[in-house]
Amino acid sequence: MSVTHGKLIHGFLVWSGLAASSLVLVRLVAELGSKPAILPPLDLVAFWAAARLMLAGSNPYAPEQIMPIQISAGWSGTGLNMVWEPPWALPLVTPLGWVSYHVAALLWLIANAALVFSCAYLAWCYYGGSQRRWFYPLLLAATFVPALDLLKLGQMSAWVLLGAVGFLFAMRQRHEVLAGLSLGLVALKPHVAFLLCLALLLWTLEGRRWRVILGACLALGSMSGIALLANPPIFAYYVTLMTQLSPTNIMSPNISTLLRIWFGGAHAWVQWLPALAGVVWFVGHWWQRHRAWDWGREVPVLLLVSLLTSPHSWIYDQVLLILPLSQLSATLPQTVARSHVARVAVLYGAVDGLALVLYVVLRGVPMQVFWWLGPAWGFIYVFARRKPTALYPAALSRRTGQP
Repeated sequence: MSVTHGKLIHGFLVWSGLAASSLVLVRLVAELGSKPAILPPLDLVAFWAAARLMLAGSNPYAPEQIMPIQISAGWSGTGLNMVWEPPWALPLVTPLGWVSYHVAALLWLIANAALVFSCAYLAWCYYGGSQRRWFYPLLLAATFVPALDLLKLGQMSAWVLLGAVGFLFAMRQRHEVLAGLSLGLVALKPHVAFLLCLALLLWTLEGRRWRVILGACLALGSMSGIALLANPPIFAYYVTLMTQLSPTNIMSPNISTLLRIWFGGAHAWVQWLPALAGVVWFVGHWWQRHRAWDWGREVPVLLLVSLLTSPHSWIYDQVLLILPLSQLSATLPQTVARSHVARVAVLYGAVDGLALVLYVVLRGVPMQVFWWLGPAWGFIYVFARRKPTALYPAALSRRTGQP
């Protein structure tokens, strides 16, 4: 591929991506401004209702209590719109209960957008991205369909991404307690990063590095303590919810759900088979690499495999893949031929473009149709990595010095 041809493809992808993402973002803001009640189906309404119940000392995990508050905010009331996050996640959203739903939705949208763009840029910097191409991670964040889904629905997966990025920076500086504190954010949704948690456990036990675990316990203990002070029976409420209802009964767009549907849909245990396969893969992966374990190299892979094998995950949870995709966009232009970079960019554009068409243009498409999206990101990552030096040149490895 000639240099001129490569520049044309690069320019087309940049400007078409910016145009598409700008239209989507303008549409989101316009809808938010024109509908004082709610953007259906906005998950934030469940967080806001739970926050109101937390402040009132009531049960935020009780359907009969949370549903009327959501309906008062303008929600249609169809289906079961619950808060499934554990009690230590509730202090993060409880302040939203002090304001009206409309104000809470606007503040949460701004916060989520800031987190997504900041984390994309920080991940880019972590992996040594060229400052001449500083707009690459911002373009990635603006065009990434899972990020747009997160902004629309108001989920909290961006905070999990912040925890993963913060963990990497803290480990680079050997601030292990701070790294553990960052993992407190990852624990907001442990099921989408369960292999990262397992890796941390084995890494800690092998090297007796207790400070990371100490930091994680401090984070979880602090957030749980705040939840208990605000609502003492909160953990009992959560256990009751999990025993009576389960998020795995909701058909989410991933491989686990597809496998369950293939087996007839009645056997919930089938959804855990991919997670078991993920653990088996991790055991072999750890055995091969644990003597030279490098968090900068491993965290993107662990997040990717965790999401692919999670028993319950949604499109917005794939915002965590901004980390491995930022890794690719930062390192590929410096380490491989332009033709390979162009192929990866075109592949990403095709996958993201198809998802964008299904998500925005064909808005009535059921979410389960997107089961292929996670595996598609995984294929792109593996395709880009097919050259051994593509992701982690020696100079970059020295800069990120892991303990």
